[in-house]
Amino acid sequence: MQKLLFALKQTDGRRYNGLTVLELERALFWGGLQFQAFETAVLTAVVAAAGCYYGGLLALNVMAGGYATLKLECRYAWHFRQSELRRK
Repeated sequence: MQKLLFALKQTDGRRYNGLTVLELERALFWGGLQFQAFETAVLTAVVAAAGCYYGGLLALNVMAGGYATLKLECRYAWHFRQSELRRK
């Protein structure tokens, strides 16, 4: 992923300069979900391994059938924040 991000920055530095690896991964996953580019097995694996905020949010959206409502995503964000505070 680092190599891909480096190549993107080389092709269009102004557009991709501030992009981080995590943001790139998130964009690729969301794009793949939106255009149904992944096989079901890939989505199932992502849902099972969702360990970060964006992975969990992707899992929530997959389980909701594509895109969850804004209310559901806000509830998820609140619960995620609470679990992070408890962990700390």
